Amino acid sequence: MEAYLMSLGVDVWNSVLVEYVVPLTPLIDLDRRKNYVNNAKAKNVILFDLNQLELMNVMHCHSTKWVWEKLKNG
Repeated sequence: MEAYLMSLGVDVWNSVLVEYVVPLTPLIDLDRRKNYVNNAKAKNVILFDLNQLELMNVMHCHSTKWVWEKLKNG
């Protein structure tokens, strides 16, 4: 999983390592939009590989880092 996320780009993998806060305002700034897209890509890859029980345990997580940590720690 880690290798695949890295292959999508360092910014996508960085979404797993750095906490992302979902903005409450529209994403007009290009850097903020890029961070949002990278977080969404990484989270989608991780969620796609989960079984139903694992998915239920992390579906409330907003950031990829939160999902990753929750899965690592059980």
